[in-house]
Amino acid sequence: MCIRDRTGALMAQDAVQSGFENFVLLMYSGWRSGDNILLDAILNTLGKAGINMRSFSQRSLPTLREIAESEVRRILTGAESPVMFLCRSDYFADVVMETAQSMGLFYGEDFGVISGGHFRSSSVRKYPCVMPKMSIKEQLSQLVDILKQCMKKEDGNKTITIEVELSKS
Repeated sequence: MCIRDRTGALMAQDAVQSGFENFVLLMYSGWRSGDNILLDAILNTLGKAGINMRSFSQRSLPTLREIAESEVRRILTGAESPVMFLCRSDYFADVVMETAQSMGLFYGEDFGVISGGHFRSSSVRKYPCVMPKMSIKEQLSQLVDILKQCMKKEDGNKTITIEVELSKS
């Protein structure tokens, strides 16, 4: 299982356990192959939990804050029940938190947020985030080892596995 696969599964599992029934995935508008894997893992996990796919939507957004805020506000205003936002990054999670709170909404009651960002932009976080179990130094060390092997042409198709976990603090 790759990092994006595990990240998507952890995000969706926590979202379902939180009791929310309405889910929105916020992604960057420029998708990469890992984003497809993340989406597949989220959909697979929600499906296995019996979540009706009519309760799930996905938005691809640019990093222009005004556009992201506008879309989050539109989603929250039109929601018939509390919304759990599954965010590709802390950037989107922060936008959701700030926008919802500016609307007078309460975290955990009116909306929820989970970030799949892997790197905390701040040591203080008000929402769960999927984080690597190994340090960035350990990750880079593995990457260097793979690059060395590729240069020696020992194995040009090597992958690394970075274990992740959901952090709520």
